[in-house]
Amino acid sequence: MGSLWEKNEEKLTEKKYPKEPDTIYEEEIPTIFERTSKLTTEELSKLMMLRMLGQPDLGSMWKKARRSLSYFHNIENFILNSFERSENALAKGLKPKNLKYPFGSHTLLSMDLKVFKPRHMIDVALITSEFFANLAKLKRKINAEMKKENINEEELIDVIYYLFGGEISEFEFEEDDSWDYKEYTKDAVEKLQKIYEGIEN
Repeated sequence: MGSLWEKNEEKLTEKKYPKEPDTIYEEEIPTIFERTSKLTTEELSKLMMLRMLGQPDLGSMWKKARRSLSYFHNIENFILNSFERSENALAKGLKPKNLKYPFGSHTLLSMDLKVFKPRHMIDVALITSEFFANLAKLKRKINAEMKKENINEEELIDVIYYLFGGEISEFEFEEDDSWDYKEYTKDAVEKLQKIYEGIEN
């Protein structure tokens, strides 16, 4: 049983760094991809602008992203510190207390690629959502196994996986008195609404 402080800290963490529901990888992202698969590159470019302009916290979204990365960086350090302690303990010949699950591990996966269309990033999103959709299925399988075997909470080992990626490029902007976002994207507004229909407010 965790302390009251630990429980309150967990609730605070979940509020500040909410987790995505599993359905986003199994349902929402594949649905969005299916609806956008027939759009042209120009239409996808306009949809990117509309999505950004439609965010209520436009101008400070990077702060939220930076906080999330800092949070996961702390988790990374915790995992690696635990791995280091396990490695040193085994090197000294110490016996693990939990012989059923003696020590932790870590995973580092990375890949770089070049893209030149917004559609390429949608393709990446589809592949990664398929990966997490498979993890979500495995999660349900493991949960059912735990329920069947009546596993106590104290016996469970927390595991986390996340992927982070983005464009390694400096995007240039310029002042243009004749430029109007609304005018430029007005023909794509209805298509964006149809793509996200039933998915988000």
